[in-house]
Amino acid sequence: MPPHGGGQQQGGKLCRGHWTRWKRAQRREPELIFEQWLATCATSFTDELGDAGKCVVTSCDIAPCGSAGLCHSHYGKWRRFIRAGGTDDAPTWARQQMQRLSGAQFSLIGLNELVRDEVLHCLQAREAHGGKIEPGSIKRVIREIERLGISTLTRADMNALEKAVGKTDNCIFLVREMAVIIGRAIDRFRGVDPTSRLEWDLVAVGLRSPVSRTGRRQQRGSKNFAEIRQAWLREVVMEWARATNPDSRTLNRWFRAAKIASRALELRPHGGHNPAALNYADMTAIYHAFKNLTGDSGEHYRAKYRQIMFSHFHVLLDFGRAAGLMDAVPGAFARNSHHRIPNVEENEDEIGKAIPETVIRQLDAHIDDLGRGLPYGRLAEDDVRAMCRMIYVILRDTGRRPLEVAALTRDCVEVIDGEYSLIYDNRKARRLRRRLPITQDLARQILDWRQQVTRLPIPAISRDWLFPAISDSNGTPHLYPPTISRIVRQWADAIPRLDSEVPGPDGRPLPFDRALIFPYGFRHAYAQRHADAGVPLDVLRDLMDHKNAQVTQGQSRSPPNASARR
Repeated sequence: MPPHGGGQQQGGKLCRGHWTRWKRAQRREPELIFEQWLATCATSFTDELGDAGKCVVTSCDIAPCGSAGLCHSHYGKWRRFIRAGGTDDAPTWARQQMQRLSGAQFSLIGLNELVRDEVLHCLQAREAHGGKIEPGSIKRVIREIERLGISTLTRADMNALEKAVGKTDNCIFLVREMAVIIGRAIDRFRGVDPTSRLEWDLVAVGLRSPVSRTGRRQQRGSKNFAEIRQAWLREVVMEWARATNPDSRTLNRWFRAAKIASRALELRPHGGHNPAALNYADMTAIYHAFKNLTGDSGEHYRAKYRQIMFSHFHVLLDFGRAAGLMDAVPGAFARNSHHRIPNVEENEDEIGKAIPETVIRQLDAHIDDLGRGLPYGRLAEDDVRAMCRMIYVILRDTGRRPLEVAALTRDCVEVIDGEYSLIYDNRKARRLRRRLPITQDLARQILDWRQQVTRLPIPAISRDWLFPAISDSNGTPHLYPPTISRIVRQWADAIPRLDSEVPGPDGRPLPFDRALIFPYGFRHAYAQRHADAGVPLDVLRDLMDHKNAQVTQGQSRSPPNASARR
């Protein structure tokens, strides 16, 4: 830079930057002699802070754009800092700054050493159990930690931090997970076992999620064992959970079985609290509680479910006896051969569950609305809607179960001598690679969707499946079957009008009950459609992939002249 005139008058040639520093030094010390300042203070910025080709902020590799030795970004921050009353000494300010970060970077330099270690520990723990490290969210959380002046996460108000990071789910989940990780670390330091508490934090105790491929939990969750009133039974359940380390779904089932038994014992004269007083009559009371188990609607659960829950309870008792936790319980408190829940023959394809063809035609008229506004992983809305339409068409035209549709592979269409078949797995009956005749039009639609899905940003685990999982962390590599119910329910509820086949008092059709529109309803409709067309029973049995023709016969109303046609 050209020398500044004042600098020449003081006996030296100064660039603009050093001239500015000299004048500032003069304002601070009016008696300061130029030569003295020159000898002691007039070092170059690069002598003080390094390479002249880089910004003087440590680790910032961007070239400086002015005499202060700062890149454009840091120079702007420095000037704002000065206007706010901060130091005008660029090298001093630079030592306290972090580098300019790209979108894929974050820095902990702005935190004090203790919080820095705590945040680093949280991130390491998150990464260790399969959590994603998302720099943008981390930067937001770090910024709020600095703003709130948090000196340690162990005593911080994590609820306040959660509110401060805004409404972004990734940031909120990160703060919640940090709170759990720090709490878990404090417990370990103090020698506290999180499973010793009556209420378990399912994340803190390390219970896996059954819907995640890595077992990582998306929701925090808790389990309050105090809901099991009898201390001896509660201890059996808690010790079983400690010993078996079940996933959260398994724990929920066994826990519910224990609660059913606990409620039954509470109604007994002694409340079931004294294990030495338990007897055969108490077990019979528990048996009746499971036998008559009803849902919120007041209807009995399926016999199979009640049998399974009763079996879970006895697994807990067997564990308790083997673990020595029930030594005081008399032998009379045991399952008897009379304690059997009758196995009622159930037909998944009951009469009356078929969606009427008139309603299906109304649904077809709104097929373009399927999947509208439904988020699904990284897929664009048009691709989500195309996927939902394909799912619906397969449900409607093949009558397959939701799991069979969700688990279709990309090579599910087979062509032999011009005849098309759908290849699927009947997992309910454990019969794999079943073949169902389909139309050429349906086969073409499936093949078109297969071509489309190969171009979509889907998880790597879904490359062999027709309908991809929502993310790589899913427990299943394909579409989660309950998602199909959600797709159908959201769509059916959004349709403005659906008429039933029943006329009202004014002669107009009454509204159709939308609760009857569910994935299995299309299976029932498929069966009824073929029965109405006079398809022989043995052929329909094969189409439905039933072993027993009686199940097929009981699933649909035969038309009046069906016998004649057969």
